[in-house]
Amino acid sequence: MKSLKLAIGIILILFLLDKVVFFGLLSVEKSVMCGEGVGKLNQFELVKDTTQYIVFGNSRANHHINPEVFGKSAYNIGVGGRKMAFSATLIQTLPKKKKQYVLLQIDPPYVFDTTYIGSDIDALYVKYHQNKVVKAKIDEIHRQNPFSVFFWSLDYNGLVFSILSNKFKPKYDYKKYKGYDPIENTKAEKAMFIKRLKDLPYKECNTTPSALERMYLKQIKEFCALNNKVLILFTSPVYKDNCKKDNEAMEKLMKEYNLKYYDFTDYFQQDNNIDYWKDENHLSKTGADKFSLVLANALKNDLK
Repeated sequence: MKSLKLAIGIILILFLLDKVVFFGLLSVEKSVMCGEGVGKLNQFELVKDTTQYIVFGNSRANHHINPEVFGKSAYNIGVGGRKMAFSATLIQTLPKKKKQYVLLQIDPPYVFDTTYIGSDIDALYVKYHQNKVVKAKIDEIHRQNPFSVFFWSLDYNGLVFSILSNKFKPKYDYKKYKGYDPIENTKAEKAMFIKRLKDLPYKECNTTPSALERMYLKQIKEFCALNNKVLILFTSPVYKDNCKKDNEAMEKLMKEYNLKYYDFTDYFQQDNNIDYWKDENHLSKTGADKFSLVLANALKNDLK
């Protein structure tokens, strides 16, 4: 009996300590607006209900699209290393019924990766106990931490240093930040890229979409249709695409779901100036600023 009471007492103490830690970190984290770990998500939450044009995607959205080409009410929530689970979840946190333009950067190799399990959604775990949509989407694909039901502070696992450093020494003024991070290319980096061009890796050419990609395409299409969002998907340029079958498969998939889609994979092939590129998959600032204008012009009829 004493052992049982002791065990219950320890559990209660741990429960209370966990909540003290969680709400302590939460009070600090809420004011952090810098950094990809938490700050950019917080800024997105701050602006998402009032912003007209929002760019979603991975590093090829983050580094390629200057949202200011669409006007003052625009933001880029592209984050490196993220895929469809991350973007689709954030899209479904947008306000209901408010007209907005959702621009989703999407890459054929990721769409046709049948091993995809949605692990990029783990980056949203910091919002698991704060946002009902995020929690539901994490639970939906079984990425939840079973211990977090009891220990909420696990939401901040691996993020404490980033939160504190960006709290007390922010890297930029978030009030002037639109989420766009262009890449400057030094002479040394350019020389390395030119050298690497002689032996670019072969890209796997798959044409079967993963079940999760299909699920998310259906979800975001339905969400946007029901909530006054104009959804446009696009693929930004790569230096050299040695597989066209997945581009053709992507066109078919987009038509299957009746989604507006633009493929800019080969846009720079007729003018492949090395100054436009950071590496084979990422544009430099020079290339990104040029492509941003190209994208805005291509979408002008869709964004009315």
